[in-house]
Amino acid sequence: HQPIYATKPLWKHIQLLEDKGAALQVLDMSLETKTANGRLQVSLLASIALWELEMMLERQRVSIAKAKAEGKYKGRSATARAKAAKIQQMAKDGLKPSQIASALGIGVASVYRYRDAVK
Repeated sequence: HQPIYATKPLWKHIQLLEDKGAALQVLDMSLETKTANGRLQVSLLASIALWELEMMLERQRVSIAKAKAEGKYKGRSATARAKAAKIQQMAKDGLKPSQIASALGIGVASVYRYRDAVK
């Protein structure tokens, strides 16, 4: 994603406030969006927050790639998909989706997804 898009929602909300005659004011920081300095501070804080998020995501990607290369990361195992045959059998036995979900420890939506699935 592009950095500019991350700050757009923030400025959209600030503009909505200003359209109603109000402004964002952070008392702890002496920040007010009615002033040029306040707008600058908001822009800087939003940019720093976005930078920190992108750095965290990059570190996460690097760590996952390293773990995959070492054979330590295989992702989450499929739970409901692995139980598809059991779901279908329990449905044939007349159990309700909520009962099947409870018995197998999966969500009801997963029961509906795999109950009628064709192998």
